[in-house]
Amino acid sequence: MRKCFARAIMLVGILACGIFLHAQQTVTAPAELVQYPDLIVYNAKIMQMNDSSLTNNLGSTAQAMAVRGDRIQFIGTVDQVMRFAGPQTKKVDLKGRTVIPGMIDTHSHMHDHTIQLWTRNHRDEVEKVMKRFSVTGKNYAELTHGIEVVVKENMAHPLPGQWAWIDLPNGGSSGTGIGIQYLLKDGMDRKQLDALAPQLPVFILSHPTMLLNSAARNAFLQLYEVEPTDANERSALTMDTTLTRSLVVDQYFRQHLDVLADALEDGLKHESAAGLTTFSSHIVGLRIQDAYMKLVRAGRMPIRFAYADRFCQQVEPDMAGCFARKGDVAGLGDKYFWSVGVTLGGIDAGPPQTCTTMEAPKEYKTRSAACSSRATIMPRRCMPL
Repeated sequence: MRKCFARAIMLVGILACGIFLHAQQTVTAPAELVQYPDLIVYNAKIMQMNDSSLTNNLGSTAQAMAVRGDRIQFIGTVDQVMRFAGPQTKKVDLKGRTVIPGMIDTHSHMHDHTIQLWTRNHRDEVEKVMKRFSVTGKNYAELTHGIEVVVKENMAHPLPGQWAWIDLPNGGSSGTGIGIQYLLKDGMDRKQLDALAPQLPVFILSHPTMLLNSAARNAFLQLYEVEPTDANERSALTMDTTLTRSLVVDQYFRQHLDVLADALEDGLKHESAAGLTTFSSHIVGLRIQDAYMKLVRAGRMPIRFAYADRFCQQVEPDMAGCFARKGDVAGLGDKYFWSVGVTLGGIDAGPPQTCTTMEAPKEYKTRSAACSSRATIMPRRCMPL
């Protein structure tokens, strides 16, 4: 009995000694280390960008950096950082290469570029909702004939709900092409276009001027549950980009949200590969917001996105009142997708809609006044150039 008891005491002592030795072994990690880093990069020139002076000095450099998740844990010399490495830590020898902070693009419509690329590579899918044509001519008669050919021949048998999008020459950056003059001076008006295409939605564009027939006007406004009246059209459709950036997005992608989310994720990964980690933009096209939220909820956002809310332009008759109410969304979101506030792009757009004291022909000046007269959020003054 005494021998069994002695053996039991000895066994407990051995176990206690083993536990003590194990405890000694597990506390050898640095005291400031809570969790081992996932990644350590070393033998690098890590630019810390910690010089806030107005000089070209980039600040101090370091040789190594430890990262866990999306956070930098430690920066220092190779010896200082490597001691934090755990058994599963990935170590990358950069062999003298330079590491810089991720760049921030303060104005990039990445999603629009991505969608344009997708549409070029999937023309057959896009044409289920819209076929695009280009019409040129030396005079108004030739432009009219070209439009008639598109409507009567090329779009003689459209798919259900399919649009015809017709581009006219706009003169490039000068904005004085024959197509613009054609639309401004009623080379063709809505009444004529309705007679030519009573059922087919037709959108004629010579940026920044545009013309929709009644079928197109009605289809577009009803897509956003807005009553298709002339007054609502004048209030809601102030810019051609409202149509050009959302016609395909909100018609085709509302039934193919997964496709849009995949395309946006691919675009974001390309931005990340170029060194961008954050960008800022506004969003035109409601389904784009849905696709981004799909990526956010699934943890699939490769880079951060700060968006400006422009949804009042998509399509809202009381645009000024809508923007006034939208101010409360500023700051909402998470670290990968959040609102920085609202943009007045739908109220006071670019030329010729910007309100200025600059002299201009009547047809341009009246467009400026019509646009700025709706801006009731804050007092407006025309600014001298």
